[in-house]
Amino acid sequence: MDIKTFRAKSMPEALELIRKELGPDAAVLHTRMTPRRGLAGLLGCREFELAASASVPVKSRFQIETAATNNTPTPHEEFVARRFEVELPEAAPAAPIHRPADAEDHSQRLVDGLVDDQGESILDALSSYAGQSLRNYSPIVAQLYDELIAAEVAPQIASQLAAHLEQIAAVSHERDLRQRMHQLIAATFRVGHDLEDSRRGPLRIALVGPTGVGKTTTIAKLAARARFTQKLRVGLITIDTYRIAAVDQLRAYAEIMDLPMQVVSSPSEMRDAVDHLAGCDRIFIDTAGRSPRDSVQLQQLQSVLRAAETDVRYLLLSATTGNRSLQDAERRFASINPTAIIPTKLDEVESLGAMFNLMNRTTLPISYVTNGQDVPHSIAVASAEELAKQLI
Repeated sequence: MDIKTFRAKSMPEALELIRKELGPDAAVLHTRMTPRRGLAGLLGCREFELAASASVPVKSRFQIETAATNNTPTPHEEFVARRFEVELPEAAPAAPIHRPADAEDHSQRLVDGLVDDQGESILDALSSYAGQSLRNYSPIVAQLYDELIAAEVAPQIASQLAAHLEQIAAVSHERDLRQRMHQLIAATFRVGHDLEDSRRGPLRIALVGPTGVGKTTTIAKLAARARFTQKLRVGLITIDTYRIAAVDQLRAYAEIMDLPMQVVSSPSEMRDAVDHLAGCDRIFIDTAGRSPRDSVQLQQLQSVLRAAETDVRYLLLSATTGNRSLQDAERRFASINPTAIIPTKLDEVESLGAMFNLMNRTTLPISYVTNGQDVPHSIAVASAEELAKQLI
């Protein structure tokens, strides 16, 4: 029996995934609700996890066998249909899916099977989320919601925060509500994987990311911290041979800080360069900016980094990037297996709404932030509290 697991924000979405992958004869064998990632998980929101098989017939005591003879739905059928049309509040509005009649019938059979396995528990959970999405907020919560939207927080995420705050609004002062909102935002900005512990090492650290996010300048800042603050032996490697100016820029930093530097263009040259710098406590590797949509370039980068046997891979993303492009870059650079994110150019934005939205969908922490061109000062270890303050 081929059993597969599917996860989705709403029951209709989960059933559609099953139907597309396993076909019209698929059967749901097991269902449960699990915590979601990001802010949604912190607020207790859950997603559906379904185990399904294409080889077992569906068995349900709620199959609607009277449909052929009676086109009028029973009250119970209407109840089930209404309840399963509700999506969790964090799910973005989805375009309507046009499906043939037989697919609709099969989806209803799958829903019936889930009710048979789980009783009313899933239905009750759905109705509670529906109530939140229709809530009329108190004036102060409505104001906080508007502030989140003004900060470019995604509406569904702002709604989650507002729904939680509304639960305590009647017994809380405005100051307490703002403090609670700040705590939730700070908890979403996960931080970690910095290089401040000088006892760690030796380490090989690569910086990757789209074009123009400030990788070379950030390399210089990190190298300066390691060289002058931590008193470590530091070496530099660049594989940014696409831009002569980038090589010259890093070489200038290397000369100022009296650091050894290697230029490579292939996996074999990378192995030689790493061997040459074997005595260093920190080896920082600069890479050329890559288009997140160019899979060939990303594969080439992966092969060179594999030759370096990197310990840490930082994904640099500009805070000036819009929501869609930011999330697309994070998703496509996932093939590089980044360790953490470094948001750059925080001095060029008024709010971190897009970055906050990204943190609600990724498991990566933030290690450092950069806020200017000054080497070595315009960089800091990431602080969840400070990031939350800059959001609002």
